[in-house]
Amino acid sequence: MLAVAFDLHRFDLLTALQLPLPDDRAAERTANAELSRLWRQGAGSPAAMRYAHPPQAREPAAPTPPPQPTGTPGSGP
Repeated sequence: MLAVAFDLHRFDLLTALQLPLPDDRAAERTANAELSRLWRQGAGSPAAMRYAHPPQAREPAAPTPPPQPTGTPGSGP
């Protein structure tokens, strides 16, 4: 069961760790071996552990102020 969960979400794990997704099966196996070595022994290739930060989202536009009522105060509908 754990193997199935890992297999289904392995790319989500890499994304959460901000690591690049592998290009192919061979690259995935190499990256997995490096991660396993790092987590197990605290050793590994620093080059394989470079973060792939997502592009920064643009700043949202300032909110539009609410419309102001027109007419004179106290005038009825």
